[in-house]
Amino acid sequence: MDALTQTEFNDAHLLLAIAYVRLGRMADARAEVVKMMKINPAIILQAWRLGHSFRDSAILDRCALDLAQAGLPEK
Repeated sequence: MDALTQTEFNDAHLLLAIAYVRLGRMADARAEVVKMMKINPAIILQAWRLGHSFRDSAILDRCALDLAQAGLPEK
């Protein structure tokens, strides 16, 4: 997770939020979503899903669920 805290990668905050949800650190996950929404107020779950693909669609579904739990708006 150190790499995600030190990168300028656009999705780093959301990827970190996913990791925090899986670690049970919901307050940290929500904080990362808030940071991302300050950078990009228009970000929604649907747009995030469209920007990612995985060989196994269940992975995308799980990540999207994690982001929804962390507070990323669906629409």
